[in-house]
Amino acid sequence: MIILASSSPRRIELLKTLYDDFKIIKPTFDESLISKNDKDLALKESYEKGKSILNPTYINDLIISADTIVRLNNKVYGKPKDKNEAITFLKELSNNTHEVVTGYSLFFKGKVISKQVVTYVTFNCLNEEQIINYVNNEIVLDKAGAYAIQDDNKFHIIKEIKARTSGEVFSETELDNIMVEYDYLPIEDDEDENIIKYSNYRSQIWIDVTRDEENDILVEKVRKVTKEKGIETEVEPFHSFEDLKLVLDWFYDHKKYHHWLNAMLQTLLGRR
Repeated sequence: MIILASSSPRRIELLKTLYDDFKIIKPTFDESLISKNDKDLALKESYEKGKSILNPTYINDLIISADTIVRLNNKVYGKPKDKNEAITFLKELSNNTHEVVTGYSLFFKGKVISKQVVTYVTFNCLNEEQIINYVNNEIVLDKAGAYAIQDDNKFHIIKEIKARTSGEVFSETELDNIMVEYDYLPIEDDEDENIIKYSNYRSQIWIDVTRDEENDILVEKVRKVTKEKGIETEVEPFHSFEDLKLVLDWFYDHKKYHHWLNAMLQTLLGRR
């Protein structure tokens, strides 16, 4: 069974459009335990949410958890505490481009995969009357940044939405999590910050990367080095769908799996 570790009405409704047989369990993790200044805030909160409902009973179930934050000029906008704060949030987001960061985690048979996706949202220039009308006519207190993209059809608050499309981008935490799934641990190496090295008892994997302004990394090349013979083999860069192959055998129908997974990552987890 699929278990959604979320009480978000939007995630529940979106998952229903993709899969009709799942269970909902509200996470018990206290989000205040992670600093709002943490660069990987959404990623860590999604992991802790899923972890909070782990139970031996669910070992053969696929647990999905997610968390979304809105960020503008290094300020994190979570859920507003009241309507006044919601109005303040929307005034600050008005006529600006901000990041919507969603971290998601998949727990299955003792394995965990955590990643995050970033979307860039530009608001229209909103006047005070538009903002107050929106806050008074929608439920905004349970939404990061005090808004949801789904509301735009009615209130026209959004000018443009862009997904990050410059290749497969990771934070180092995400990359470490992926490599641990393959039994590789990071090696401390200060020789070149653009080569990240991992090792197990048989071989090393060297990953050539470039870094963006936020120190996120774009995987350029992956090399496997056998310890005994020093043989170097170049392999294809990691792709997010391949990173999730550990859950493949959970699905009976592979075509159904690919459709569901694509939709889940690009639609469900890309926002709320």
